[in-house]
Amino acid sequence: MAQSNGALWKKGSGDKTFLAGTAEMPFDGKKGEKIGVLVFKNKYKKESKHPDFVIFINPPENRGEKS
Repeated sequence: MAQSNGALWKKGSGDKTFLAGTAEMPFDGKKGEKIGVLVFKNKYKKESKHPDFVIFINPPENRGEKS
């Protein structure tokens, strides 16, 4: 059975909805560091080859956490 490496929650409302949560890196079977993850709908999508969503990662060092 696959193991979960994180979780996301829906935030905001209406057109300003996004996903926020954490993911654990690395995914090599060892315990990794938790990183912050934000996922937004790509409001600049013009063609089908453009992504539907964009992902932003906030590593622990950017949040003031120590490893």
